[in-house]
Amino acid sequence: MDRLRTRATATNTCYWHLAPGTWTDAEDEAQRLGAHLATIRSQAEQDWVWSTFGPAGLGANDLWIGLTDRVTQNVYLWQSGEPLVYTNWGPGEPNNATSGEDYIHMQGGFGGGWQDRRNNQIAVAGVAEIVPLGARRCQATANSVGSAAFVSARGSTMVADQDFTLVAGGASLE
Repeated sequence: MDRLRTRATATNTCYWHLAPGTWTDAEDEAQRLGAHLATIRSQAEQDWVWSTFGPAGLGANDLWIGLTDRVTQNVYLWQSGEPLVYTNWGPGEPNNATSGEDYIHMQGGFGGGWQDRRNNQIAVAGVAEIVPLGARRCQATANSVGSAAFVSARGSTMVADQDFTLVAGGASLE
């Protein structure tokens, strides 16, 4: 499955579909890629991420994003460090219905609206957001199990192969 998607933005942002697991597992995996779980800044970005990775896209019913209030209850912070300028809470959310609901995901039952959950309540797929810096581009190469494949995002163009794992660094297609 091709898990890398690009979105034509000023920064040529790339997003990576992460395997289902806990929020902390997903953030750890994103950091290994040189990224964080996705920061959602607008309705347009919300719609794009949900349509690309949700049920109509890659088929995930729920998606971890990089928002949490694990440090201070009801003070929501993006893992990227960016300010919280947009929210898309589902009906009655956030509600901390069960103690420790400090991790946010897009919820299929809310059409992608956000819901707070405990870290280990359910296994949820994640979306990592990779913002290229300078000459760095979104790149992918196979893990030790598969053969090499590289991806480079430039503008709205993407060259991709299937079944690869994103890594920070390495070579890119020019």
